[in-house]
Amino acid sequence: MERDPRWGRTEEAYGEDPILTGKLSSNLIKGMQGYDDFYLKLVPAPKHFYGNNNEEGRIYCSSSIDKRNKNEYYLKAYVDHCIQGIDTGLYSYIAHPDLVYYDPDSKLYQEEMSRLCAYAKEKDMPLEFNLLGFMSGRHYPNESFWKIASKYKNKAIIGFDAHSPDALLKDDIYQQAFNYLSSLVKIPRSTRLSMRK
Repeated sequence: MERDPRWGRTEEAYGEDPILTGKLSSNLIKGMQGYDDFYLKLVPAPKHFYGNNNEEGRIYCSSSIDKRNKNEYYLKAYVDHCIQGIDTGLYSYIAHPDLVYYDPDSKLYQEEMSRLCAYAKEKDMPLEFNLLGFMSGRHYPNESFWKIASKYKNKAIIGFDAHSPDALLKDDIYQQAFNYLSSLVKIPRSTRLSMRK
């Protein structure tokens, strides 16, 4: 969403209205994926619609969004995107859903992540525990999020970042992540084998 017209890439945003942005970006996602029952043209990640108008280090540095805007402006629209993505039937899992927000004390964060986890559970949609984030000590995987997911008994998969697929080949790190995640949520037994082959 466009917070500041001085950003320089405003043509990539739909404006500052979170509801309008949510509807337009979810339809963009659907259109870009196409409607073929077998082939996907593209698999977009809604996380890139969340405060991602930072050029350098946008995944691991501050996008300078104050708490009120994160809570009232971005978070609900992000969860709406994820739910609409699940409803397309084209997602296999939600990629590191814990990346977008880091304030576990926020009531709205608890409510919105609970809404996402409840819907993912209802639709039997696994949530990704990102191995690269775990391995490199980033701010995700976020323990607060995974505690919410465990409350809803969500399924989880251990995935990797597209920038570093070799993370899955590090057996010791994988086992540490598996043990940690197993203490919180249900991991399908076939996950490791299907992802490693």
